[in-house]
Amino acid sequence: MSHDPPTPQQATPHPGLEPGWFARQGWNQAGREYVPVDETHLAELMRWRNDQQSVLRQQEPLTPVDQERWFRDVVQPSYQQTHPRALQVVSKDGGVPVAYGGLTNIEWTSRRAELSFLVATESVEPDDRYAEEFHRFLAWTTMFAFESLGLHRLFTETWDFRDNHIEVLESCGFVLEGRMRDHVAKDGQFHDALLHGLLADDRRTS
Repeated sequence: MSHDPPTPQQATPHPGLEPGWFARQGWNQAGREYVPVDETHLAELMRWRNDQQSVLRQQEPLTPVDQERWFRDVVQPSYQQTHPRALQVVSKDGGVPVAYGGLTNIEWTSRRAELSFLVATESVEPDDRYAEEFHRFLAWTTMFAFESLGLHRLFTETWDFRDNHIEVLESCGFVLEGRMRDHVAKDGQFHDALLHGLLADDRRTS
């Protein structure tokens, strides 16, 4: 029986994007339209984030000034970069925003990105409504990351009390890879952070 270590996969750095390419895109999939974040979305995204701060890394309520600064200093410049740190979209149902997120903390050499997702506050409950929107968003995001961008890996960090979110992740093939104990304090209590990952090969073989 051979005990040789597995041969590492070839890792080729990503060549990057054509400047301005992402900002010109729009996608339609499974009844949802996905468009890059623009200025018309800022107020709605601020409301969602402030309403759902308990599930985010965000520590303080956002203000319109914060949103304008974020768009001017982070989002707009990223649309012209060949190796942006984030590529985020708004999901629309009949022209109405229902969720947003995408890829953050993109590391182009290793072809990996962290998945982000936030549903409209009105769709947080009931659980099946949240699960439907998250399923749709995961289907689009994994397609975009692996097929359009040629990334190799997606990962997430989720607080352990988010049972519905975790159930959807795992039903879509994300593998639980680790647990960071008492990693985050929310509402006066410590919670574990769960790490999940999905490789392009996982998606092709599922």
